[in-house]
Amino acid sequence: MDNAYKGIVELKIWGAKHSVSFEWGKIAQLYTLYGEDWGQELHKAIQSFNPKKIAEILSIVMDGDYSPETIMKMSPPQSPTREALIKAFNYSFYGRETPKGEEVKKNWIMKILSLFQ
Repeated sequence: MDNAYKGIVELKIWGAKHSVSFEWGKIAQLYTLYGEDWGQELHKAIQSFNPKKIAEILSIVMDGDYSPETIMKMSPPQSPTREALIKAFNYSFYGRETPKGEEVKKNWIMKILSLFQ
């Protein structure tokens, strides 16, 4: 079950429930992996649904100790995975009061990144 207050989103992978969140420690790991452009890498991976990048990202932001290779073998369904990543990131940035609307959904990461330029 999702917990907007903690920024946790549930992702079901073939019946098993997993949690996805962008806690600060996990964001720091993404920053270490991708550098200052971690947000753009996340955005590109989600938009194109690059399986290797999505698996790398999930290995960091998903509960449990899964390697990218294990996640590739799990082969999570694309649409729910994409939605969970977007929702969890929005929770981590906006908190419980995530703005609604198509504009935010389409350009969520680019809008956020523009705030820091």
